[in-house]
Amino acid sequence: MFGVWRRLWAGQHKQKDVVMHVRMATMDDARTLAELNRDVQQLHADALPEIYKPVADLTLVTEDFRSRILGDPAWRTYIVEVDGDPAGYACARVMRRPEHVYVYEHEYIYLDQISVRPAYRNSGCGRALMDAVREMAQAAGIRRVALDTMAFNTGAIMFYERLGFQMYKHTMHLEWQDEREAGTV
Repeated sequence: MFGVWRRLWAGQHKQKDVVMHVRMATMDDARTLAELNRDVQQLHADALPEIYKPVADLTLVTEDFRSRILGDPAWRTYIVEVDGDPAGYACARVMRRPEHVYVYEHEYIYLDQISVRPAYRNSGCGRALMDAVREMAQAAGIRRVALDTMAFNTGAIMFYERLGFQMYKHTMHLEWQDEREAGTV
């Protein structure tokens, strides 16, 4: 189902032959997923601290993965390993939208989370995870994968564009301060 790749690793100015493997996550991987999530969660918390929480307690994140994602059969969660070391993960699910007066019935794969540890970025790990998600879509007869990412995350945006993703929706927000909070009343 998922590939095992051998490649020449050029990370950290050393070249060596490595084995990259993508596998489906199990309940036993909840703690590993929580640890893999830490980097991307911190990136979001640093950029938007009024919205995103830093990871303070891995036990809570572990339980969230166990109950909300790994415990729900609609989700597919993949882990990429390099020489047996967990290097990243991706969580995706099938989304089915019913027909109504404005839209036709349609379905797609929604990529909710993807993260690769900094030491493994630009090594093919992200692409391997995305290949697994694409295989998931193809196995279900689905021809579209959708995701969203924050505008500040330019590295992720460039990665997705290199894989052929295109913008098809803009989500915008407007924020203001209440006059009473600003002290102008």
